[in-house]
Amino acid sequence: MVDAMWAAIDGMWRKTAGYERSESMQNLKPDRPVFWFSDGAAVYNKEGLWDIVAKADVLRDDVVSMEGKEVLLKSGKRVECDAVITATGWSNVYPFFKDGLATRLGLPVLPENADVKDVDTWEARISQADKIVTDTFPRLKLQPKFPDHAQKATPGRLYRYIAPVADSEDRSIAFLGTTGTTQSFLVAEVQALWATAYLSGGLPLPSEEKMRDEIALATAWRRRRYLGDGCTILFEQLPVSCFRLVVSG
Repeated sequence: MVDAMWAAIDGMWRKTAGYERSESMQNLKPDRPVFWFSDGAAVYNKEGLWDIVAKADVLRDDVVSMEGKEVLLKSGKRVECDAVITATGWSNVYPFFKDGLATRLGLPVLPENADVKDVDTWEARISQADKIVTDTFPRLKLQPKFPDHAQKATPGRLYRYIAPVADSEDRSIAFLGTTGTTQSFLVAEVQALWATAYLSGGLPLPSEEKMRDEIALATAWRRRRYLGDGCTILFEQLPVSCFRLVVSG
């Protein structure tokens, strides 16, 4: 039933987009169904948007170089343009911390700079947590293979995505904004309140072992639900309609 629901959603928004209407539009066609999306992109847009997009020439290629007003693509094609917008994403590493300190704080580091022993220790814990995820959500045992990017950094190891686990008695630093969500303002407010309670010492914490287990479980969940390397920090949301109930006496 769950698969049928997601298949219906996937079919509806693909039909709305009309990717099959031209070769150009097919270049925008996603590589995976919406259930396995690992970003916060919406699937419904303003009426008429796709008709406007369909008028454009869409190329799906890699940029090799730029010279003058021309862009050379990997396929060998040259495209003349007046402006270039680079949507290259962002890096989740903290270059102002040395790798050893970043690892101790639970921050992501570049794969080539990761502590092998630390990675192996975490992977063993994540492997145990993965069984909990698959036992709880058997559907996630079946993971399809899709094109994916190479791992850019190790997963973050922050408790509640905010607090370092090592030396948990030293509450002198916290990290906010590490989650991806379309409700950024609400998440920022909750994180700020949690971090304030944490930094002021007014928030009781579980043992370091329990915190590490929770971090491992969250990483295992992300790897199963959002595929890839488990570095994506994204949460599904349920739309909630707020209303006021007026009762007359």
